[in-house]
Amino acid sequence: MPTAYPWRPAPQQEHLVVRRRPGDDPTDIVLLEWAGELFVGARPANHDELRRVADDPMLFATPGLFDVQINGYSGRSFGDPGLGIDGLRDLCWSILLSGTTRFLATITTDALDTMRAAMENLHAACRTYPDVAAMVVGIHQEGPWISPSNGPRGAHPAEYVIPPSVAEFARLQSASGGRIAMLTLAPELEGITDLIREAAQHSVVVSLGHHDAAKPIIEHAIDAGARCVTHLGNGCPAVMPRHPNLLWAQAAEDRLYAGIIADGHHLPPDTVKVFHRAKPHDKLILVSDAVGMAGAPPGLYHEGDAISELTPQGWYGFFGTRTLIGAAVPLASCLANLAAFAGESKTPADYAAHATTVPGRLMGLPDLTSALGTPGTPATFVVWRWERTTPALTPQRIVLRGRTVYDSEALAIQVPFGQCMASATLAEARQWLATQQRI
Repeated sequence: MPTAYPWRPAPQQEHLVVRRRPGDDPTDIVLLEWAGELFVGARPANHDELRRVADDPMLFATPGLFDVQINGYSGRSFGDPGLGIDGLRDLCWSILLSGTTRFLATITTDALDTMRAAMENLHAACRTYPDVAAMVVGIHQEGPWISPSNGPRGAHPAEYVIPPSVAEFARLQSASGGRIAMLTLAPELEGITDLIREAAQHSVVVSLGHHDAAKPIIEHAIDAGARCVTHLGNGCPAVMPRHPNLLWAQAAEDRLYAGIIADGHHLPPDTVKVFHRAKPHDKLILVSDAVGMAGAPPGLYHEGDAISELTPQGWYGFFGTRTLIGAAVPLASCLANLAAFAGESKTPADYAAHATTVPGRLMGLPDLTSALGTPGTPATFVVWRWERTTPALTPQRIVLRGRTVYDSEALAIQVPFGQCMASATLAEARQWLATQQRI
């Protein structure tokens, strides 16, 4: 039986007193007002209203986070057409409850038939469930037109990496109901320029990723319509010249937006800090790139014929190695990390634009580029609790298009975990690692 979720009619009138940033500055306390799905406005709280703000000074509100690259969460993946529309709804709600209220459902390299089926499934879920449609901004198609080489190809299966085809892209876009909004590809592939131009002309954001292109090729792709870099610093060769190389070329290119995975594992904290300084702040985007195992309990798991490990810190890779399998923390963790890694003694509120305004501008979502509470914009926001030392951001209240869909005290709903890998013992893990070391 499908899970019941609290998606009721939006309230006729509602308000909430919140802080706009952690701390005890009364000038940061505002009254948010909304009617139905839209904000009526936001104004400074008066003397009586100041008493209604939460006592905890680490509670503050931001617009709901927007993740332009998320593959799955809580035991489910967007690329799995076997989920059906109810499984996709569960997946969307599990992401929502992490504080990411809108996202691009990411479907990665696979057999074209499988990718089409996954897109058809997502299109059907959006048509069936208005709550799913409220969360899913579109699809991020990552591959299959990426580098076939080990290193830049990353974890994408080599057997499904194919030459670019405008006709195949059109078929995928048709299957998605026109929902493909971002396309990651490798700019060095023969014939890719026609695809870049075709996608850009139809308002699809073309992003460069899983490639090994030199600067002139990157510049040619930008001239053809490319606008972004997918997970800068990842999906690239493991060994490169110190300089020049594609990292510096893309970090220095002010015409390109750049997504980064600030989970503390895909990029070291120092690298995150350098990228934050290098890119114009209106071009840097935080992404989670989370996979289906994100949100699973820490432990050892059977990963096909291998043994994987998920640590309490969110490192998800092959046991006893430094090889990552995928990202396993939500976007909120990346935002909390950025505040810690940047080393500027600021709070997550100071960096929230990288997970709201900046991706909103890239994707043409003007409501996300507006201040919280702007009249006429969707009443979508999250009240967080910030723990500086961990660091961590934990949702306390989530409002999606005027509806309170989560409240840690009054509406603490949970999504049942989907399919988890079978647990492995430490003895099994050590035996597997010893076998690998003998090969």
